[in-house]
Amino acid sequence: MSAADSLRDMSNPVIIIVGAGPGIGAATARRFAAAGYDIGLIARNTTRVEKLASELTKSGTTVGYAIVDAGEPEALTHALSAMGNTTNVWTSSCTMRLRTLPVRSVS
Repeated sequence: MSAADSLRDMSNPVIIIVGAGPGIGAATARRFAAAGYDIGLIARNTTRVEKLASELTKSGTTVGYAIVDAGEPEALTHALSAMGNTTNVWTSSCTMRLRTLPVRSVS
């Protein structure tokens, strides 16, 4: 099972954070984890994401993550699909221009 697969069976609300490694992304993850959310982390820096995922997991939060460059639409789409369709909140703290990706379904 990949790290992203751990998000598939969550019972808490879910937030996916793109650009989750440093700064605002990490702070957002910590804040939502404290509020009871399960967290999906997407970022380019393996070391930062694994450190943050470990920190949040130790505090009792369910965490999935994917190491992806958000500027690569196909890779980002694959990572988001792997995390499942149970997302309640999406946020991006990337400091780059993202291309628009189609939304498959919204319920």
